[in-house]
Amino acid sequence: MNAQIIKNRLRKVFAYSVTGLIFLLLSAFLLLQVPPVQQRLINHYLGDLQEVTGFPTSIKSFKMLWFDRLELENVLVEDTENNQMIAVERLRINFRLFEMLRGKYVNIDGIVIDKADVFLDNIRESDSTEDLNINIFIDRINKQYGGSGGGGASPVINIGEAILQNSSFQYNDGSTDTLQGFDYHHFTLDIDDVSLDKFMLMGDTIAFDVNSIVAKDRKTQLQVNSFSTFFRISQQAMEFYNLKADIGKSYIADTIVFHYQSQRDLNNFNDAVKIQAHFDKINLHPEDLALFASGAATLDLPLQLSGDFNGKVSKFVLSDMLLQTGSSELRGELSMDGLPYIDETFIEIDLENSNLHFKDLAFALNHGVIQRLAPLGSTTLNGQFLGYVSDFVANAFIQTRLGNIKSDINLKINESNNERSTYSGNLSLINFDLGTYLNDTTLYQKISMAGKIKGSGLSMRTADFLLNANVSSIGIMHYNYQNIYTDARFAQEFFSGKIGIDDQHAKVNLEGSLDLRKGINEIKMQGKIDTLDFAKIHLSKEALSLSTEINIDTKGFELDSLVGSASFQNTIIHYQARSMALKN
Repeated sequence: MNAQIIKNRLRKVFAYSVTGLIFLLLSAFLLLQVPPVQQRLINHYLGDLQEVTGFPTSIKSFKMLWFDRLELENVLVEDTENNQMIAVERLRINFRLFEMLRGKYVNIDGIVIDKADVFLDNIRESDSTEDLNINIFIDRINKQYGGSGGGGASPVINIGEAILQNSSFQYNDGSTDTLQGFDYHHFTLDIDDVSLDKFMLMGDTIAFDVNSIVAKDRKTQLQVNSFSTFFRISQQAMEFYNLKADIGKSYIADTIVFHYQSQRDLNNFNDAVKIQAHFDKINLHPEDLALFASGAATLDLPLQLSGDFNGKVSKFVLSDMLLQTGSSELRGELSMDGLPYIDETFIEIDLENSNLHFKDLAFALNHGVIQRLAPLGSTTLNGQFLGYVSDFVANAFIQTRLGNIKSDINLKINESNNERSTYSGNLSLINFDLGTYLNDTTLYQKISMAGKIKGSGLSMRTADFLLNANVSSIGIMHYNYQNIYTDARFAQEFFSGKIGIDDQHAKVNLEGSLDLRKGINEIKMQGKIDTLDFAKIHLSKEALSLSTEINIDTKGFELDSLVGSASFQNTIIHYQARSMALKN
């Protein structure tokens, strides 16, 4: 047999083999299009899945577009309480046949899901426990394939690209009441489009890159305009890295990681889930914030926030904080313990080189307090604020347009009438424009003082306080008094206590009370006036001065109603160029 004959026979064998292989492949492909064969395959694989999970699963039909392309229609997964959990109208899969046959690794090039509805609900796992239906479903698969008594290691599923269109996601926690605004216990997202890359499922861990999400909350109409991140979830954590989310009128960026003992903790999110996050200039719009915290509706301008968040919603620390709203910038550290109940939340704020316009804090302070603080204008803050929203200690150095304030004051806000708020502690005023603050620049000018104060009232009309202080200077009727000491009670048209003045034109030591309130008009005062120059202190246009020792106990100002006694001893009066000494 010559070489040419051998070559011809080899060509025929090869041709027949290829033809036979093609015929077998085509036959197999055509066989897979036959409904009874499809149903047998569906029943075989779904039967195994249902046996493992206990979740009824069905597929109406599937089509083999080729050996590496599959289309499923009307996929339905129900939970053990016969609630619809997953319903997919059409699922197209582009896969690697030989990789899928290897068993442990399932490599899928791409998935396109059209019109899928996902319903997550708490169902009974045992007589004493409940969990999300999807968690129970995944746990049972992992126990079958990943446990020591199962059928081997859990399969590792890799999907190159996944696209989800025209779908919805619904979450319902039947054990909780409905909330106003965005209800994170009961919500439905209508999903226009989701694009994922590098999807991996291994054991209880799912990870993928989110290229984009476009969705809307059905109840609030809050729109997810765009959303991208690297996402990973397991029984211990839910992670968002390189997050960029454009939601409503807000923007959130950088990193958020949720830590928990198991995904069951998500049902008690505020108290059971620890959050680690780094925020980089996230922008929170009042309209969006109001859906999660109704008090934010009072914000006039967006909040911009940077910093590191560590803790739970109920108890956390925000360090390296930069909070900006309007013209205000707060820098430092914030800790809160007690959310979401803001009135019961203990707050600690440590501020450094912060700039504050009080009108920008309408979300945290009521309108009346804002009005009383508004005259201070733009302020620079350094210090600590410790306590509750309506009862806190301010230990701070505050630079304002009216002067500087150094405080260690406990302020208790009277929410029904803020002008009746109470305060106590140490207070220093440095060259502070008291007249402008009290809206009476004719009577009062600037003051510098340091002392202890305790009282109530934030206006001239309501102020009633005890003051033990040294006043280094104070402007009254445009005369600047020096070196005043007081230990007394002050209120509108009322004084009771001690006061001493060691000024060049007013040297006075008095003790007693002065009550000029309507219907009282009572003076009880004793002490010594060494020098009182009425002209110099702008109480007289003509030269007039006085020195005396007094003891006054009178009531009434009119001659026909004046009662009581008044004694003046060692009295010397200087009037213009004349002097007069009076005996007792």
